[in-house]
Parts: sequence; structure tokens; C-alpha cells
Amino acid sequence: MTKLFNLSRRKNTRLADYINGVANASKRPRTYKRKLWNIARKISEYESFRGMEIYTNSMTQNVAEDFLLFLTNQFAYRASTVNSIFSAITTMLHRAHRDGYAVDFSIKDVSTVKEDAFSVYLTPEEVERIYRLSIKNESLTSIKNAFVVGCCTGLRFSDYSRLTNDNIEEGIIRIKTKKTGVTVVIPAHWIILDIIDKYNRFPVVKVSLQNFNARIKSICKKAGLTAVYTVERTEGTIVVKRKFKKYQLISSHTARRSFATNMYLAGVAPAKIMLITGHKTEQSFFKYIRINKVENAKDLATHPFFVK
Repeated sequence: MTKLFNLSRRKNTRLADYINGVANASKRPRTYKRKLWNIARKISEYESFRGMEIYTNSMTQNVAEDFLLFLTNQFAYRASTVNSIFSAITTMLHRAHRDGYAVDFSIKDVSTVKEDAFSVYLTPEEVERIYRLSIKNESLTSIKNAFVVGCCTGLRFSDYSRLTNDNIEEGIIRIKTKKTGVTVVIPAHWIILDIIDKYNRFPVVKVSLQNFNARIKSICKKAGLTAVYTVERTEGTIVVKRKFKKYQLISSHTARRSFATNMYLAGVAPAKIMLITGHKTEQSFFKYIRINKVENAKDLATHPFFVK
């Protein structure tokens, strides 16, 4: 392979090796490590494809754009997947710069295809239907109830899966979130109070996020969430339309989206919801919630502008 030598006074290293090193040394969950290992592997495959090695200072704008085309054309990745990989590489390069390695920051000028990921939310009626679903298996019941707690708090899986009785006092939930380190304060929904009254504690989750997501899909299928959605995605250079049943589109994060969307539809001011969800701007908040055009029209139908 042809080496692209470092012309800076800073030290230099092969990018794939650096990313693998970060993953190997990380104390974060294995899912995070696997993501980095996979990205490093894709960079190595690109190196073989182009016959050159990529160093921290040779991932230039031109190389990055060619690498993204490689991912699109060779693997037919969805636009959202390509964006995710590029975002992770950018983060790694910033980290490498902080670690004293030479980095070419022309990558900031790389343009990527913007495509909103399709996601669904659960209505309050659907959340209650899931909660009322009778399941004999104790572990599945805990998973079901934990998911419902997420729907009623807006917390991420990393937070709603570790709630204990120490986090609630006089009907108010307080928890320091793992991702941001910010303490959020949330009124306890009646379903949460009902769960604690019935089991004398918050649900206990003893499975990985991957297993949790698989089981939630199964539980939502049993709850009858089978409405069909047509999802349009860019895969490689082709726009593909596929049909999914609602339960197939549900994951642990659906709980958080459902909370934010249902609060908004209930008339709660975005600023108050954002104090719980942690969104910094209304722009990011409105990208997050899931309201379709029909729901929006029904909501506006009672507005004084449309009523005589």
C-alpha cells in the first residue's frame, strides 16, 4: 500500500488502528466497542479497495467523500447508516487531535445526504394496552413494565432501566441521567404509581439492550400493534419502499419519543417538556416528536382560526 506521510510536527497514526485502540481501551458497553470495531474494519476495507493507508491526517475532505461513496456503492448502506459512520469518524478525529495526533479538518466541509429516520410513537391508549397485557413470564412482565415506565417518563433506556424506589418521593421522580449527567425531575404518571403499588418497586431489567428490544417487539405484537406502515429509505443509490407492522418498528427508544409526542399533543408547552427530555432548542425538539399531517390537522381543527 502507498503510505500518505505526515507533514505535520504532530505525531501520526493509522486511523483504523487508532479507532481500534479507543474501542479496546473503552469501559463503555460492548455495543459501543462493536460499533467502533466495525467502523475501523470498513476503513481497512476501503484502504484495500484504494490501495493506500489512511492516517489521522490523511482523512481529507476528498478522501472522506470518496469513502462515503464506497460505503454507499459497495454495501448499499442506508443514508442514515452512512451518516452515522461519518459522524463517528469525525468524533474519533477530534479525539485524536486532542490526543496530539495530526488531523486534517477539511472533513468539516463534507456534505452528507440528510434523511430523517422513520420512527413511530405509541398513543396513550396503546401504552395502557401494553401495560394491561397479561404475561405469565415474570421476566417479560418486568421488561413490559420497564418499557411502559419509559413511555411515562421520557427517559432513555439507560435511565428508566435502573430506576429504584430511591428515585421517587411524594410522587416525584428524580434521576441524574447517564448520557448528560443532568438531574431531571418528573411527575410520576398514574401507571407508574400503579406499578409501584402492585410490585412495591420499579421493574427490574436484567437483559441487554439488544435482547430488550427483541422482547419489546414480541410484547407489542401480542398487544395487537399490527398497523402497517410504508417506510421509504435510501439504500445505496436506490430509494426503496418497504412495509412494516408497527411492532416491528418499536424499540426501547420508542418510549422516549412517545412521551414527548403525547405530552405535546396533550397541550403541554414544549419548554416544559424539554426540561424533562433535555432538548436544547425547539428546532431539535420538533424534529424529535412524531406527529403526522392528519394528527396535526385534527389538532388545528379546534383552533379559533378554523372555528366560527
